[in-house]
Amino acid sequence: MKGDFSKPKQIAGIFRCITSKKFGVLCENVKEEQIIYYHKLQLGIDKFLEVSEMSEEKIESVIRGWRAALEKKDVEKALSFVAEDAVWVANEGTFKGKEEWKRYLTWMAKVTPDVKFKDAGIGVMTKGNKAVSQYTLEAKTSDGMKYEVPGVCLFEFKNEKIQQHCTILDRLLVVKQVAKGIAAKRLVGSLVKRMEKGLH
Repeated sequence: MKGDFSKPKQIAGIFRCITSKKFGVLCENVKEEQIIYYHKLQLGIDKFLEVSEMSEEKIESVIRGWRAALEKKDVEKALSFVAEDAVWVANEGTFKGKEEWKRYLTWMAKVTPDVKFKDAGIGVMTKGNKAVSQYTLEAKTSDGMKYEVPGVCLFEFKNEKIQQHCTILDRLLVVKQVAKGIAAKRLVGSLVKRMEKGLH
C-alpha cells in the first residue's frame, strides 16, 4: 500500500482496511496523519447514518411540534422544524426553501388566525424517514367564519428536519361552510351538485 495515496485505488484500500479495523497493517505503510484522516472520515459516515435514521417517536414528536407551532401562529418555531431547502406542496401552490415557507405561513396566520388539529383515522403513521398524518382541521377565518374539514399531510425527513411536505385539504368543503349570503351559497351549492351529478 506504499505510494501516492491520492490515487483512488489506494485510497479505497486504506478505507477498506480502516473500516475493517486492520490498523496493524496500516501502521507500517501509511503515515499517522493519513490513518487519522481516514478514521475521521469513517466516523463522519457513521455520524451521518446515525443522524439520517429517525425513530418513529422522534418523527411523531416533530410532527406534533410542527402542528403546535401552527396552532400558536408561531412562524419562527414552525420553521425550526424545516430544512433550508424544504419543499411544501399545498392547495395554494408549491413553496421552496425557508423564505417561501415563511411567506406562506405568515399569510396563513392572517387568513386563518384560529386553527386546531385533531387526530383522525390512522393518526400519525411512520415508515423509515416518511410519515402520513390524518386529522380533522378546525379553523376560523379572519372574518370569524368557522369550518371543519378532514386533512392529510405527507412528510419526508432528512437530518431530523422536514424535507418534503404535502398538504391535502378539501377546499370546496371549506367554501361550502364559509360562503356568505344567499347568492354565494346558491352558487356553491350549484357547483357541488354539478360535481356530484349521478352520485346521489
